[in-house]
Formats: sequence, C-alpha cells, structure tokens
Amino acid sequence: MACEKQMSALISEAAGSLSETERAALERHTEGCAQCQDTLVKQRALWSALDELPAIEPSEDFDRRLYVRIAEEERRPWWRATVRAFPSFRMRSAVPVAAACLALCGALLLHAPDPVAPQEPAKPVAVDNRIDIDVDQVEQTLDDLEMLRQLTVSPPERDVAETTESQT
Repeated sequence: MACEKQMSALISEAAGSLSETERAALERHTEGCAQCQDTLVKQRALWSALDELPAIEPSEDFDRRLYVRIAEEERRPWWRATVRAFPSFRMRSAVPVAAACLALCGALLLHAPDPVAPQEPAKPVAVDNRIDIDVDQVEQTLDDLEMLRQLTVSPPERDVAETTESQT
C-alpha cells in the first residue's frame, strides 16, 4: 500500500484503535518502509505523552455557563455574527463607502433619461399608387441625417479646394 493511505492507519495504531487484521497489514508495510516506521514511533511517543497528562476536570458550573453563552449567541442579531466572522471589517470604513454608493445611485437615478413610451407603428401611406411610404420613418431618417451633418466636422475651405484640384 502507498504511504499516504497508511497515514490514518499509523495514527489509529498509535492510538490503539486498530483491528488485528489492519494492525498486521500495517506491520507488514512498516517492515519495508523506514519513513512509516519513523512516523509510527513518533505517533506512539506522542500518544504516550498525551496519556501521561493529567485529565482536566471542568468546574461545577461549566454546563450552566456554557448554556448561558449559547442562549446569548442565539439572541444576538444575525449581522453581529457576520461582523465577528470578519475581524478586519470595520464599520467606520464601511459607512463612508456605503454613503458614497448611495449618493452615486441617487445621482444616476436623478439624471437618468426619461423612459420613452412605445409608439404605435405608423401606417404606410400610398403615394401615386406605386410605393408605400412610412411618413414617420422618413421624418426620423431626415432628423438622423441632420444630426449627423451637425456632428461631422467640415474640413477648412482651403483643404476642400486642394482636394478637388488634386482629384481632377
């Protein structure tokens, strides 16, 4: 077996909780593996040192104090547990950040463009009984062209004259 798979067996054997068949398999493995033998010796030394320590007896009112603390924790608001979970979290630094976020959201809401109500599509009009023209669409297209004309920067008059001469 691989040494990684034997690690839990080594700890269980040092604690004395391994069955006879598992113990025999572990002994076969440790006879050929120096690293596992060393780990087993160290685990046994650790467990024997722990066994020599005196047992600590809890105080007589330990149970009562424990249940009082549990009851106090259950009465606390949920957000206190969240704040305790993140000790680096500071309320003093969070309040200005939250205020800035609220101000930004408020500014965006106040300066947002008004929503445009949906309009019914215009009905095409027959002109000369040949082509159907949507008048609203033509007006919108003309408005768009006018806006584009206003946005484009016209070249200076000299450049226009030079460009026309070079093309001819």
